[in-house]
Amino acid sequence: MTLRILFVCTGNICRSPMAEGIMRSLLGQTGLLDRVEVDSAGIQAREGEPPDPAAIEIAAEHGIDISALRGRQFQLRDFGAFHLILPMDREQQAHLRFICPAGEEARLRLLMSYAAPGEPADVADPYRRRRRAFLQAWRDIERGCSGVLRSVQARLVEP
Repeated sequence: MTLRILFVCTGNICRSPMAEGIMRSLLGQTGLLDRVEVDSAGIQAREGEPPDPAAIEIAAEHGIDISALRGRQFQLRDFGAFHLILPMDREQQAHLRFICPAGEEARLRLLMSYAAPGEPADVADPYRRRRRAFLQAWRDIERGCSGVLRSVQARLVEP
């Protein structure tokens, strides 16, 4: 079985593409890329747009190329298509819970809920902010994705 993970933010040009890139990189480093699919979407996606230049630059500085990713709108069918749907903040989580079909709520979990206790609940939106906001978002997403990786590893080795 292939595990499918979807990262969700607002426009799908900053946080969720960074999360997609980080997660792909982590999965590649651990040899799990062939067992886990990763994608990203936005609640108010800028359909077809590349990631924000600052997100592309910071990812590249970490050896990750997200320049080919393109924004896409979150679809109701995503609930059935993905095992894990990871919004970046509580506002997105509330929206997704509101539109979530009955019985699918367990698929939704804040990305930062996978980080260490005491971490912020939300990954702050860096859109139209300074570089340091993108760097902070990157660091938060890295911590969240590292936790997701631990969870995925445990899930994939279960009998």
